[in-house]
Amino acid sequence: MIALWFGVISLMMIAYVTLDGRNFGAGILQWLVAKTPQERRQVVAAIGPLWSWHEVWLVAFGGALFAVFPRLMGSAFAGYYLALMLILWALILRGISLEIGGHINDRLWQGFWDFVFVVANFLLALLFGAASGNLERGVPLDANGDFSMAFFTNFKTHGNVGLLDWYTISAAIFVTVLLAAHGATYLTLKTEGPVHDRSARCAKYLWRAVGPLFVAISAESWIVRPDLFQQAIYKPLCWVGLLLIAGSALTLISGMMSGRETRAFIGSNGLLAGTLATGAAALFPVILHSTLAPEYSLNAYTVASSHNALVLASIWAPIGFALAIAYSIFISRRYTGRASLNLNNQELYELKGEDTMNEHLPRIVIVGGGFGGLAAAKALRLSQAEVVLIDRTNHHVFQPLLYQVATSVLAPGQISAPIRGILGKQTNTTVILGEVTGVNKEQRYVIANSSDRSQVHIPYDYLVLATGQRHSYFGHDEFERFAPGLKSLADAVGIRNRVLQAFEQAEAEEDPSRHADLLTFVLVGAGPTGAEMAAALAVMVRTTLRSEFRRIDPLSARIVLVDMANRVLGTFAEDLSEAAKSHLEELGVEVRLGHGVDQIDEDGVIVGGERIASKTVIWTAGVAPSPAGKWLGVETDRAGRVKIQPDLTVPGHPEIFAVGDTASLQQDGRPLPGVAQVAMQGGRYAGRLIARRLSGKAALPPFRYFDKGNMAVVGRGFAIMQSGKIHLKGFFAWLAWALIHIQFLATANLRISVFVQWIWTFLTGQRGSRLIVNHHAPANETKPEALAVIKERKEMPAALSS
Repeated sequence: MIALWFGVISLMMIAYVTLDGRNFGAGILQWLVAKTPQERRQVVAAIGPLWSWHEVWLVAFGGALFAVFPRLMGSAFAGYYLALMLILWALILRGISLEIGGHINDRLWQGFWDFVFVVANFLLALLFGAASGNLERGVPLDANGDFSMAFFTNFKTHGNVGLLDWYTISAAIFVTVLLAAHGATYLTLKTEGPVHDRSARCAKYLWRAVGPLFVAISAESWIVRPDLFQQAIYKPLCWVGLLLIAGSALTLISGMMSGRETRAFIGSNGLLAGTLATGAAALFPVILHSTLAPEYSLNAYTVASSHNALVLASIWAPIGFALAIAYSIFISRRYTGRASLNLNNQELYELKGEDTMNEHLPRIVIVGGGFGGLAAAKALRLSQAEVVLIDRTNHHVFQPLLYQVATSVLAPGQISAPIRGILGKQTNTTVILGEVTGVNKEQRYVIANSSDRSQVHIPYDYLVLATGQRHSYFGHDEFERFAPGLKSLADAVGIRNRVLQAFEQAEAEEDPSRHADLLTFVLVGAGPTGAEMAAALAVMVRTTLRSEFRRIDPLSARIVLVDMANRVLGTFAEDLSEAAKSHLEELGVEVRLGHGVDQIDEDGVIVGGERIASKTVIWTAGVAPSPAGKWLGVETDRAGRVKIQPDLTVPGHPEIFAVGDTASLQQDGRPLPGVAQVAMQGGRYAGRLIARRLSGKAALPPFRYFDKGNMAVVGRGFAIMQSGKIHLKGFFAWLAWALIHIQFLATANLRISVFVQWIWTFLTGQRGSRLIVNHHAPANETKPEALAVIKERKEMPAALSS
């Protein structure tokens, strides 16, 4: 029971420090991120309403400590009375300055209380940091469990120590910077305008400082308490805490690099929680270490309350815990959104649940639910607008992993999620299942078809075209019948069927001379999709299938990768391209470069005048954009993509945005590549720019793509990665590829599912879905003929409404 109570109290401490720590950090940074009284009031508004929520956890933490470990609290109050008084006064002053400074109108007094607020938060962060250093280092406990400390001593970390020495000062600095970074991340999430931008910059610099400070304080802790480190190695919970720290750091970095503020904030919370949890687990069962003699230390089992007191506490604790959680949920739901400069004191937050939709809200139509479309929709989640997202499928697909569905590693449901589910909590967003067939830019409406209606006119005030790509056979559309491409879930399932059926037909075939044709797989195009697909097929043959057939040898399968270029993965550096080619050949893939495909038919392909007999040809070469350029009747590039301006708008039409593969934009003299990151960053930029226009704010600077590098996986345990001058290949590149791809899956359940499946497949070779599933279309299909026009702003055709 003692260990359980120690865990519960530790959770309360983690909850308080994680929640109120962001307020300390935000308060420290107030003068750096807020330059005017209005902006400082915006910072106060971002943290003020949540103050009482956080203090609930402080009261719960202190009350539980008193009830469960009364002797500890007696010693702590006697020895820490001066520091505790300073903490108490700082908390009181912070609360007073929050309440008064947020409502007073006199500039002089407002400036005074702003000063008090910053100083109080800075003092609290330093004192909490020094206190944490004291817990790790220890205090001069005597044989009676009592101690007293001066503020300063001779700076020794053993013997009769003081509150401050070189170690506790280091801990105070580390905690202050950590909380400031946490607070800056929180302000980035909860504010807008100049405060948001300055907070984002502060967060970037502060988190860069946290890393070396964390290493430094860890080294100092090893010097001061080597025994604590030696014990922690054998405690599983310490390793769990370290894993939480590592995972949260990756989440934070990913969120900050991709501009996903919620993800960055989750990572920030996880870092604080992991650090605190690791420290608490390392300390147990010794709660207060004696620097005079280890035998004088206070042990959790010796300073705990009586059995009857613990039983009573166990009865009341769940009730109090439930009330604290309920109150926290109530506060967090009531105060959502961002603190704004444009609202008055009583309206600094959007109150969730209130009906904000009205007949005069502007309508933003987003065409496409891929990476760009979803990013735009999410960026508009807090805007006062009606957002309508139209897609011809009901799901979002993580296209970089389509080849894993085609090679049976993953099931279709592991890389896709319903768009309606992803955006389900955005009350201003409507999802429509339909296919857009045209745009009237003069009268501002799109034309869409659904299952039972055609030519439906849907008006817009702003239009975001994020329609993605489709197959391009470079003028040989007759190839499509024999060589399917890989751009959708249906394509992936169809290719999976063809591959698995080839082995099944070969197993049943009586004539051995036909086995070679059936077991020859030709992939046209040695870009990322082709190289990854070829490697995955080779791994499947070598692992999963090799022992499951009786009449054929799956290892005899021939996998041919064809490209007219001179290198595989031509967008990568030459050394990485050669490494990928060598690894493909080690897997048994035939790589044929420098020759295009002359002919594809039901009997195979002709490459460079040579026929390769094959019943399974897969097109992984060309892509073409959607017909958005034809819809708009504007200038396009040679590939048919819409030429756009630096703010991603169509020339002459500032209300129309094109992002991702639909758009053509030059940056530093080169066109942006057709990769997912370009679409996501462009969609997010378009959504944010529209939101700023609607709220009357200054426009964003021109869009600039941040290139995070290229990655490609070439079989199990091998990948290549290029980011600037950094070139990485092999197992560690593969680990980085896996972690990054898991991060960008649409939902948490998909991330967990894919992670578990990858681990299982890596260890056992067993795949996620090897089913041959033939989907049959209805025999009698009728073409819709009805014509409808939406005249009213809030009217939506029944067949198209969600």
